[in-house]
Amino acid sequence: MLEESFNANRPAALANRVSFQEHDFFKPQPIHGADIYFLKNVLHDWSDPYAIKILQQLTPAMKPSSRILIMEGVIPPAGTVPSGASRLISGLDIQMMVGLNARGRTAEDWAVILKEADERLILRSINQPLGSPFAIIEGVLQS
Repeated sequence: MLEESFNANRPAALANRVSFQEHDFFKPQPIHGADIYFLKNVLHDWSDPYAIKILQQLTPAMKPSSRILIMEGVIPPAGTVPSGASRLISGLDIQMMVGLNARGRTAEDWAVILKEADERLILRSINQPLGSPFAIIEGVLQS
């Protein structure tokens, strides 16, 4: 059912480049040499050791120019958002900790997670569109 939905909503122009594939992300990545490995809302509900293990399944499959794109929330630096938003972010972080033994991550936390997964894996950028709760976190292999 998921695959049919994916294929029905995929633009025809991408059909030869983007495909649906089920995969257990705790097992080695079966697709080697992809340009992009995209994780959306995957790592936010896993504690650091598990998030690192998920990323470790990707790096052996990466080619030097591959990128990991992670679409997740990024906790902003203290004092950079209004207090109401800061309280909401803190509340969500506590819920993640209590319910899943996970947590929200700052930009610095994302850099550490990538580096702990593989010494060569570095944080290249974090891009968060204005008004979006999500950011695109880009990890690349350093040569």
